[in-house]
Amino acid sequence: MTSSNSVSKIMGVMAHAYPRYELSPNSVKLYSQILADIPVDILEAAALQIMAESKFFPSIAEWREMAHKLMVGKLQIPSAYEAWEDAMKQVKRCGDYYRYTSGRQPEYSHPLVEKAVQIIGYHNLVESENIVADRAHFFKIYESLLSRAEEEARMLPEVKETSRRYIDGMQELKSLLGAGK
Repeated sequence: MTSSNSVSKIMGVMAHAYPRYELSPNSVKLYSQILADIPVDILEAAALQIMAESKFFPSIAEWREMAHKLMVGKLQIPSAYEAWEDAMKQVKRCGDYYRYTSGRQPEYSHPLVEKAVQIIGYHNLVESENIVADRAHFFKIYESLLSRAEEEARMLPEVKETSRRYIDGMQELKSLLGAGK
């Protein structure tokens, strides 16, 4: 968790790059609160990149967006094309492993690639009769998973907690309604 003092220091440096921006204590407090979940090294790098690219002091949303772009790069999440190449490499390497207990099992470069393969079905990729169509379906699945993962990563911790409580409550209600049948 990034401290308020760290965000204040970074904002102080940024204020020199944007001399027309008036750095108020309330702004620092608000920025600190909403940027607290982002590691300080990422915030610093995002601030440097913003200062290099933007003519105006960033909004909280702009700063978070740049920070998350940097974190995605840090996590080395493959593009849809790279994910497809990885999936095909594993199909070529492992073949029909699911039919044999002694066969090699696929080892994907990222959990999102593995999830996309699970959804489309490894067996379907091995025995594909239309690899072009399967690739298009894989791309849609992977991009959807990637989008969802990025949304989750951008979500504020407080919002995640509220969402989790709501989902837990809905599941509890479903189980109560299901038990009454």
